[in-house]
Amino acid sequence: IPKLRQDVWLTSFADDGKLAVVYQAKGPMVVWDIAAAKEVRERTLAAYPQQVRMTAGGKMAAIGSGGAVLLWEPGTDTMIATLRGPDSTVWALDISQDGRYVVAAGGGADSEPGTRVGADARVHIFDLTAGRKMVAGGTAGGKVFAVDPAFTRGVMGGAGGKLTFFDPQTQDGQETLAAHEGNVLSAMFSADGRQLLTTGADKLLKVWDVGTEKETSQIALTETPAGAVWTGKEEVVVAAGNQLLAYRVGSSDAPRVVGKSLGKAFTFVQASADGTRLLASPADGPVGIYSVAGGAPVALDRPTNEPLSAVYLTADGQSAVTFDPGYGLVFFDAATGKPVEQMRQDAPTAVYALAAGPAADEVVVYSHGRGLMVFHAASGRMLAHEMHEERPGIAVAYAPGGKLVVMAGEGGELRRAEMAVPHLFPFAGSRESLSITWDGKRAATQRAGLSQAE
Repeated sequence: IPKLRQDVWLTSFADDGKLAVVYQAKGPMVVWDIAAAKEVRERTLAAYPQQVRMTAGGKMAAIGSGGAVLLWEPGTDTMIATLRGPDSTVWALDISQDGRYVVAAGGGADSEPGTRVGADARVHIFDLTAGRKMVAGGTAGGKVFAVDPAFTRGVMGGAGGKLTFFDPQTQDGQETLAAHEGNVLSAMFSADGRQLLTTGADKLLKVWDVGTEKETSQIALTETPAGAVWTGKEEVVVAAGNQLLAYRVGSSDAPRVVGKSLGKAFTFVQASADGTRLLASPADGPVGIYSVAGGAPVALDRPTNEPLSAVYLTADGQSAVTFDPGYGLVFFDAATGKPVEQMRQDAPTAVYALAAGPAADEVVVYSHGRGLMVFHAASGRMLAHEMHEERPGIAVAYAPGGKLVVMAGEGGELRRAEMAVPHLFPFAGSRESLSITWDGKRAATQRAGLSQAE
């Protein structure tokens, strides 16, 4: 291979021997057609790689860089995924020839001095077709994530104004939507899943037909929005500056003021499932629960007005949940703003996202240190807990009435977990005994001091 400008650090052949990928010191990653003796693709990387491997035919290259594995399609020059791998530098790497599995290992105590990020002696195996598949097209960068109420379609991404559709059941990527000029700031599906609402840094609110992926309506906003939510079939509420403004989709009428911030400009807005209540949070100051019909908001009685790490309003609009690193998880009555329970001991060290649980009064917590947890928000009672492989994330969605959980990572990857959440039956008093029928359809329990069973 002629004309190499720097020392060669890494090489790898495609399985059929027709292509080779070469990395030169401080230079680009180059793909060569060996028979033609010519360069066919070049890619500049943001950081030095430690390993590179190619699949059959050179369709995909796996590149170990720092503590991540980059998946690159040389044919289209598309960086299709970033897999967050070992907690230390990737020193060993391979990819199966069918492109389905990637295996990566980090450095332990024997890693090269001065280059090791940390000590991680584990082997990490990634299944790219189930549970860890990056959405197609390499456009998933950003922090926008939304799943329709029926859990049949989702969108994620946002960087560069692009959103990628995906199937939340399989995590397979689908079409890419060029939604805005500049980054997409928020996205939300309508209650029937037929429309998608987006806002962007271009100060535009857009409504899309999900079936055709065509824009059906557009509203020009006077300020860059912090977010927007559906509150009815033809009504949306936008958090812009220190106001919550209600717009009629397809109408040129001036917006209606729903409420104003209890502190500085809004940074977050969320609606209950029926669209009658809103939770809106400013950069600092009290978090407010607002009625879409108008009126004074209810302020959550938090122990501090410092910015929140995470906040959530349950689908039934009856409870709110907040997370502060110093105070843990706090559960509030949305009608009064008063706390009903606090999880401070054994609380997670960080919460990536809060989302709807399998029932309207439940919340799923995607966290660092405690994994996935599901709570009954009105009482703060934990219903289910599952530790999972620790990965930084941005969002989480729980299939309604089911047990499938989909988590979105910082690099745009999608992962899945399964959590069975028990049904709750409210009984007063303690129980002395419990029995269930053989077919699992009925259960009986006896309360202390009573002769009859329930």
